[in-house]
Order: sequence, then structure tokens, then C-alpha cells
Amino acid sequence: MVHKTFRQWAVVAAALALATAVSAKNPSRIQYSVDPSTTIPSATVVSRTGETVVIFKVASITAGDTFSFTMAMNPGKGADKLAYPIGANLQVIGSSQLATTFTPQEVSFDSSGSAPTSAVTVTVAAGDYSHIKRLSVKIKAIPQAGAKLGTGPGVKVVILKSSKSSASAEAGMLEDLQDALAPKPAPAKAAPQSDDPANW
Repeated sequence: MVHKTFRQWAVVAAALALATAVSAKNPSRIQYSVDPSTTIPSATVVSRTGETVVIFKVASITAGDTFSFTMAMNPGKGADKLAYPIGANLQVIGSSQLATTFTPQEVSFDSSGSAPTSAVTVTVAAGDYSHIKRLSVKIKAIPQAGAKLGTGPGVKVVILKSSKSSASAEAGMLEDLQDALAPKPAPAKAAPQSDDPANW
């Protein structure tokens, strides 16, 4: 009984040590925000478990179309425990179908109250999108090595094709938000072969 209790406490202690080590490594994480008034064309901005999602609703997705907004960042909770200045490089995660540029590409957090901004432009790459309903890309700021500042959840940009009529705008927007925030469907798997010899 003593050995079992000791093992349980050992597991708890190890978990606490790991949590402390993780928080000591990154006491703070970058927080992101997008003011809807900066989006061109007009977009819907929502927050989902800390992640900022910018949804551009369009009638069609066409190569060469551009979408822009201004993204603001701050070092978040625990910022007073960091050593400044901290440089960060803006990067794109995934989607070669959306070319993304930043002005500036590199930002600097100069104090715990810093809120650097960058103008983001997303351009639909060459290709046929007639059968595509949604394109998305993730943006994150990657802090310099050793800064003890986590990247945070980032900003997700969604280009969503929608043909909802203005008469059902409110219901349509709710459906659009569900479409934009839903995970992308996994590729279809081939059906398993039947044991029936006729199908061999």
C-alpha cells in the first residue's frame, strides 16, 4: 500500500515538474488580434480558444484576388518576466494556394506593453478554384531563439465561397462561420476489398 501511494505521489510530482519546466521555458505566449475595420474586403473576425480567425466571404474564389488586414501582437501574460527587446519573424504555416506577405516581415517587442503590428496581404495563387469552397492559411510570429516567448495560437485566414442570399444573411453567416471553423475533411479512403471471390 505504501509503495502504491509513493508511486502515485511520484507521478504527480513528475507531472508538476514537467508543467513548471514548460512554463519556465515559455512564461508568455504571443497574443494576436485583428481589427475588423482594417480588413479589405470586409471580413468577419472571431476568436476560437485563443486563435483569431479572419473570414473573408466571397461569391467566387479567383486566382489573383487579394485580401488584407492589419494584425496586432502583444507578449501576453507573463510578459513582465521576459528580457527585451525580442525580435520575431512572421511566418506562414501551410497552404501554397495562398501567397502571403507581411509589412514588416520582422517585428520587435520592446517592452511588456509592446503591441507591434504588421500589414498582411493574402493573394490567391494561379489555378482553377471553380470546385474549391474554402482556402485557409495560418500565420504565426516566431520569436528569436532563447527569448522564452511562445508563438501563441496565431491567426487563421479563411477565404470562404458562399452564395447565401441577403434575405437569410444572419442564418447564412452562422452557417458560414461553422463552415470556416470546421476542420478540413480527411481524404477519402479506398473501400476495403470484399471477401467475395466475384470481386477479386
